Amino acid sequence: MDRTIPKQFSVTRAQPNFQALLDAAPDAMVGVDPQGKIVMANVQTEELFGYRREELIGQPIEVLVPERVRAAHPAHRTGYFDRPRTRRMGVGLDLPGRRADGT
Repeated sequence: MDRTIPKQFSVTRAQPNFQALLDAAPDAMVGVDPQGKIVMANVQTEELFGYRREELIGQPIEVLVPERVRAAHPAHRTGYFDRPRTRRMGVGLDLPGRRADGT
């Protein structure tokens, strides 16, 4: 007997639980695909940056990066996807962000 659960079925059922887990985290979290498009964001991201989650999904991650450093960000992102590893983002760095109101 084949007990394999179709991939789409399991992802669809897990999505609400996964989002609830993300929203329970104390820090803002944003997930992007290899092209840099935002695929998920938690409630703390909404509060910190002033965007609704629906506004962020599908946007390039660079909408959250200040103009003065935005041009360099795609290379950093590409480098990470070329060699992904577990790491804390921005450790030891002053990591700026750009809110919906431009600040």
